[in-house]
Amino acid sequence: MADSEGLARRVGVIEERNRRVEVDKAWETSLARRGVLAILTYAIVLSFFIMAELADPFISSTWSLPAIKRAWIGKRRYAYPPNMVTFGNIVTKS
Repeated sequence: MADSEGLARRVGVIEERNRRVEVDKAWETSLARRGVLAILTYAIVLSFFIMAELADPFISSTWSLPAIKRAWIGKRRYAYPPNMVTFGNIVTKS
C-alpha cells in the first residue's frame, strides 16, 4: 500500500509541476508580455534620448520605422498576385 501512496504522491507532484510549466509557457508566448516588453524597450530608448539631450527625441526614436516597414513589406510581396500593384494601402490590378 505504501508504494501506491508514494506513487500517487509523485504523480501529483509531477502534475503540479506540469501546470506551473504550462502557465510559464503561456506567459512567455503571450501578447501581453510582448506588449509590455515593447513599451518598456521604447521607454528606455526614449529616456536615453532625453538624457543625451538629442533634438526632438520623440521623432528621433521612430526614424527607423520606415526602413523596418519597407523590409517587412518586401518579405510579403508574395501575398499579392503578380498582376497586382500596390500603392500604399490601395491594391489595384495592372
